[in-house]
Amino acid sequence: MSLLNYEGSGLFAFTGAPSRLEFRIAGAVCAIIVVLLVLATPFARIPLPPAPAFVGAYAAWFALAEAVIAFLMFALFLNYRSPGLFALAAGSLLMPLALVFYISTHGFPSPRPTAGSGLATLWGAGFPFFVLLYVGLGGSSDRRDRIWRPATWRPSVQVAAFIGVSIVTCAALGAVITPVSLSVMAPKGGRWPVAYHVVCFVVALAAGISFAALALRRSRSVLDLWLMVEMAALGADLTLNGFSDVQYDFGWYAGRAFGLVAASSLLLALLIESAAHYGRLAELNEALVVSNRALEHLSLHDGLTGLPNRRYFDTYLGRQVLLMRRRQQNLALVLIDVDSFKAYNDLYGHQAGDECLSRVAVALKSCCRRPAEMAARYGGEEFALILPDTDFASAMRVAESAREAVLKLKAPHSGSATGSIVSISGGIAMLGRGDAGLEELIAQADEALFIAKTNGRNQMASALPADQARRA
Repeated sequence: MSLLNYEGSGLFAFTGAPSRLEFRIAGAVCAIIVVLLVLATPFARIPLPPAPAFVGAYAAWFALAEAVIAFLMFALFLNYRSPGLFALAAGSLLMPLALVFYISTHGFPSPRPTAGSGLATLWGAGFPFFVLLYVGLGGSSDRRDRIWRPATWRPSVQVAAFIGVSIVTCAALGAVITPVSLSVMAPKGGRWPVAYHVVCFVVALAAGISFAALALRRSRSVLDLWLMVEMAALGADLTLNGFSDVQYDFGWYAGRAFGLVAASSLLLALLIESAAHYGRLAELNEALVVSNRALEHLSLHDGLTGLPNRRYFDTYLGRQVLLMRRRQQNLALVLIDVDSFKAYNDLYGHQAGDECLSRVAVALKSCCRRPAEMAARYGGEEFALILPDTDFASAMRVAESAREAVLKLKAPHSGSATGSIVSISGGIAMLGRGDAGLEELIAQADEALFIAKTNGRNQMASALPADQARRA
């Protein structure tokens, strides 16, 4: 699963293996960075016009980008409980916190060549060491690195630990590095001191080592791939800064440009992945809705005939009984049995018997004309018709039309006691105003069905006396 091909398991594609296209894109970006670095290095010390507003804009964008990356990394950490992702999140949050720390103690970075510019470079350069820590802790794709479990780490504790560790780390580094940097890395005669160049080359080497460590991983994730792009851009940034002689020369501007690529590439990839993630969630939600509807249909309908099954029949009939009693309306129930069906199976086989039941089901369903009327499979060769707001005469007409519809099928049945074709028998029961309930209605219909079978089958009968049937 990857950014462009995300089939598979897992919540985020960044924990899966990258596709070939992503390999090619990342490889092309890294190659372009190397080529531009080689072309720009000979011109690193060419002075250019100063752009004072660029310093503040660059620091603000870099800090904002790293803050968003830290948030997204922490979201990954909350899902996978990986200490490697925790290290990346803390490293990404280091730059924004460092900028806040610096502003609170020394004011906003000056556009003039000061130690603050060198310090900002140093703060931003700390990320490669967190990448090495990320690799050492197992990265994101190795499932064995899930050592922080949800059962032992509550979300509130995770948030507190994340913020606490990051702030403490930032404060400790600030307390140690800031005084040293302000004295050692301050420009002398408008030029960067030797310490500044040494720091830039050392951290550029760390970025190169981080790049190699990510490249040598046995199983690289999409996140590893884009971290490699970030390390390549950050290494180019610090290399050009190391060759730079003064602020606002070509090497300094080019280094800042690579720094923006370093901060923006991973952020852009994470944002694209987040958008793709929401798209996948929408697709999964739609698929789940379709699957739930299909499962609900399977659970409530008979697989052979497609009619509502006994479970649906019981639920629907119970609902209609309550509704008809509340409205003071009649409800008719017709229980139907295929005549001599055991003999049919013995003569023609069970497959032919299944086909016969399917055809009977279609015929019975065609007799339900109103929306509330329903034909259901009651069990085996038994069916049922639920006829809400129907008097006895109308119920008898529907029952007779159902019997005639089955006869019109002219399905051969040489073993039938009623003739040479398939026929049905039915019992009609009425739920009038003020009558009891569901169980009595079914019992009456079953009794009427027994009467129809006893009287010779291929007929519809009722357990109601004639005068009571006329009142119904």
